[in-house]
Amino acid sequence: CILGLNAENSYLYEKSDAWLDKRLKNGLLEEVEQLLNSGVSGNWLMALGLEYRWLTLYLTHKMTLGDAVQRLKGDTHNFIRRQKTWFKQFPKIKIYDIKVKGYQQIIEKDLEKMLLGRE
Repeated sequence: CILGLNAENSYLYEKSDAWLDKRLKNGLLEEVEQLLNSGVSGNWLMALGLEYRWLTLYLTHKMTLGDAVQRLKGDTHNFIRRQKTWFKQFPKIKIYDIKVKGYQQIIEKDLEKMLLGRE
């Protein structure tokens, strides 16, 4: 049983951008700065993932904050597209549109049917 969550790209981009903005407002930049100040290698941080990569480049004066945030958002959008492509390798995947009201309950009902052998 393979399930996927999906929506149109513009919706997913908007959600991911808002999530990043919230993370930044709630101290993500300060977290990365504290890690660097405590001696954590910038190269190691950049290998961890998108957020750490671009914010480390900003904090090490290799780009502006605006550029780092834009690159991070762009890379996240690319990741969203790659994930959609990755789903295509599973011919029996069941995709749920997260814009549909009550999609969580639909998933729960479908899983219950599957687990009880009714589907």
